[in-house]
Amino acid sequence: MTLQASGSMTGAQIRSELRQTGGSLVFPSSTTRYLSDRPSGSIILPTHFYGKTAVKRTHLEVVSSGGTTYTFGVNLGIDFPGRRIVICVAATSPDVSGILNRTAGTLAGASLGVGPGGAWFNPGVNVNMGILIDAPGGVGGTSATFSMSYDRSINHLSCVVYSVANIPNSFHSNSNGGQPLTSTSTTINVDTNGVVIAHAIKADSTDVNLSGVNEDIDFDLGSSGVRVGVGFQNRMSAQTGRSIGMTGSGASNACELAVVSFGS
Repeated sequence: MTLQASGSMTGAQIRSELRQTGGSLVFPSSTTRYLSDRPSGSIILPTHFYGKTAVKRTHLEVVSSGGTTYTFGVNLGIDFPGRRIVICVAATSPDVSGILNRTAGTLAGASLGVGPGGAWFNPGVNVNMGILIDAPGGVGGTSATFSMSYDRSINHLSCVVYSVANIPNSFHSNSNGGQPLTSTSTTINVDTNGVVIAHAIKADSTDVNLSGVNEDIDFDLGSSGVRVGVGFQNRMSAQTGRSIGMTGSGASNACELAVVSFGS
């Protein structure tokens, strides 16, 4: 759910989108610039808030080279009080002698919290994926250095970064996957005014289709033959066991889905 595309709009609606329980809104401020996607200049209410959401993709990176650690700069978007960063990361390894494991993930030198994820390998593919979360009030600024390490050399890595307003430290999470599969699903509990982020991968695939969230992006993980899909749903009502699913094309192969939800 996002703010409406036309008509009148109240401060309470804007605060609800931002998951703020009260307080004043200032136009402009770092918070209202974030929501309106207006890093500079004037802000016109309600025009600049039509169709806006408090979950924003700020960076997409796909890198292909050998090594156990990848380090690069990521865009975090407009900085504002209550911002948290959620990162969906996936990798493949040519080494199929054992499962590919993540050993560390940092943003601006600070360790990232580990959310849901999984790993699968067979003679043709070795994949690892998951969702990482920074601390409340964690990394500031409009950019930072992201670093990800693994226990064996990888050859492709993807990183999708989201900036999310005012999500708490506690969260629900779940994951599911396996091989050989073309699809998988899981369930997630959602708290009041919740946001759900889903991250999926499928080997031997040309697309990934998500259900239970709005698909945001779908892309190839380098030349690995693995497809990545990420989506989210915002301002959701409280519910138990919301179904989230993913379906990929191609033959049955490694398939994984990770889902995390935050409430108000």
